[in-house]
Amino acid sequence: MPAPRDPTEKQIPPYNGFGNEKDTLGYIYRLIPQKPKSDFFKAVDNDKKVLRYVAQFNTKVPEDIDRRFIISYYLADDTVAVYEPAIRNSGILEGPFLRRGQYKNVDNNNQLITPTEMPIGGDIKINGFSYHLVSCDEYTATYLSGHFE
Repeated sequence: MPAPRDPTEKQIPPYNGFGNEKDTLGYIYRLIPQKPKSDFFKAVDNDKKVLRYVAQFNTKVPEDIDRRFIISYYLADDTVAVYEPAIRNSGILEGPFLRRGQYKNVDNNNQLITPTEMPIGGDIKINGFSYHLVSCDEYTATYLSGHFE
């Protein structure tokens, strides 16, 4: 028999898909929700710092083998965006593949994706798509070697 719950304990509802999870928590703790606070110093120190990776799908589907993506990790607010560059005569439209936002790594206990989980030659799953990281730009290589080794 389960223990009785405390009636004053607040139960957090599941994330509804609007905004982000911090927005959902704002509706629980205040009658008039406030905008979630960001880390000001982190945003100022890492402004315009972007880690860029070249990736491809982890798939055996013949149409998707040659597709390349640019995964951008923004250090100012820990967001990720995926862009698909144009490939001539592929029939696939180029442009944003995944909008910039904070995404969780389902392989790492639903924690937010960090640069440590994105090694060159490794795999990462973002929003249900599995990518193989092929390479990175020079800035990303120097940043990773200076901060994570």
